[in-house]
Amino acid sequence: MGERGWKGTMTTRRDRLPVNKKYLHHKKETPINQVSKVARYENPVILVKHSTPPEGSELKPYTRTHCSFQSTGSCNISMVNACQEIGLYVRPKERGRGNDKRIWGIEDNEARDLYLFSYSAVDKIDQMLQNWNEFYISWKWWHAPTRHGKSLAKCMAYEMYKECASGQVDPAWKVDKPKSAKAFRRTLAKQMCNYRARNTFYPGDDKLRNTTKLPKKRRGMKQSNVNASINDEDHVGVSYAQFLDAKRPRGRTEVSRLCGDNFGNLGLHMASIKTVQSRKICEVCGKPCWKVCGVCNMPMHSGIDASNSCWLTYHDDNFFGLTRGDNVKLLQGKKSEWKPPTAATIDANTRHIAKLKKRMANDISEEED
Repeated sequence: MGERGWKGTMTTRRDRLPVNKKYLHHKKETPINQVSKVARYENPVILVKHSTPPEGSELKPYTRTHCSFQSTGSCNISMVNACQEIGLYVRPKERGRGNDKRIWGIEDNEARDLYLFSYSAVDKIDQMLQNWNEFYISWKWWHAPTRHGKSLAKCMAYEMYKECASGQVDPAWKVDKPKSAKAFRRTLAKQMCNYRARNTFYPGDDKLRNTTKLPKKRRGMKQSNVNASINDEDHVGVSYAQFLDAKRPRGRTEVSRLCGDNFGNLGLHMASIKTVQSRKICEVCGKPCWKVCGVCNMPMHSGIDASNSCWLTYHDDNFFGLTRGDNVKLLQGKKSEWKPPTAATIDANTRHIAKLKKRMANDISEEED
C-alpha cells in the first residue's frame, strides 16, 4: 500500500501485533472500577517505521505508524502515511442544549480521532450500495468487482445529483422535489438505452469513432429532438403488454377502450353514456361529474363543446396511461397523488404510444408473413 503512494488507517487484532504484545496494550477488557470510570491520561505507545525503496526502483518511500493505547479496552491502530504526529490531549464533548447542556473532557489522540472520524464512511457506502441491488450469478470472477465498481459510480452520481438539486452548487439548479434513488436509476437506464454517440449530446461524443466516420451533416441532434428526449426521460408510460391488452381485448364480447382508429367502438361507448345521481370524479380532468360510460364503467364529462369532451379524450389512444384510474391500476400510483397531465406530459405520452403502435404493427406483419 505505502510503496504505491496510498494511505490507510485500520485497526489491528491483538494476535496480529507487529511486536511482542508485552510492549503494547493487549488486554481484552478492563474491569469497571474507580480507575476505569475516569480518564487515565496515559500517553499512547507509538511505533514508527520508515521504509525506503532501493535506488532505481519505481516504489515510493512510506512511513508506517502503530498507535497502542488503553481505554475501556485495548486499542491498536495501524496507519500508513496517515499521521504526522501522535500525542495525548483532551477533547471536549457535549450533550444536550440550553440549560441542560453539559460539557466534559475525554482523553484522545490523533490516531483515535482520525479513525473514529473516517471509519463510518465504509458503513454508509455499504448501506447506499444496497439500494442499487446490482447482482447476478456468473462463473466469471471479474464480474463481481465490475458490478461493485458500477454500483459505486451510480451511487456517487446520485449523491452528486442530490447536492446539485439542493441548490448549494448553483441556485439555478435547485429542484423542489428531487428524484428518489429508484426514479434516478430508471432515468439512468433510459439514458443508457437511448444513448447514441452520433447525437453529440455529451462532451467528447464528437471525438468518438462512431461519430467521426459519419458525414458532418448526419452528426448531432436537432433541438426539437433534444427537447423531446429530455421530456421523455421523466415520462413513465404503460408497457407494451398493457397497451395490447387494452387495444386488443382477449374476450369476444369485450369492447376495446381505445377507439383512435375504430369509430364503431367509439359509437358504442357514446351510446352507453348515462347519467347517475351521485357525484363522481372525472377520470380525465379530476373535476366532479354526473356521467358514466356504461361500457368502461368510468365517470367522465360528456358533451359536444371542448369543456365537456373528456369522454373523447378518455377513449383516445394517445391518452392511455394518463387517466386517474390508469395511474392506480397500470402505474401503481395513488389517487391522492394524481394530477391532470400537462401539455408536455401529453406530448411525451403521445410519442410513447406511437412507438408502441409501431411495434404492434411490426408484430402483426410478422405474424401474417
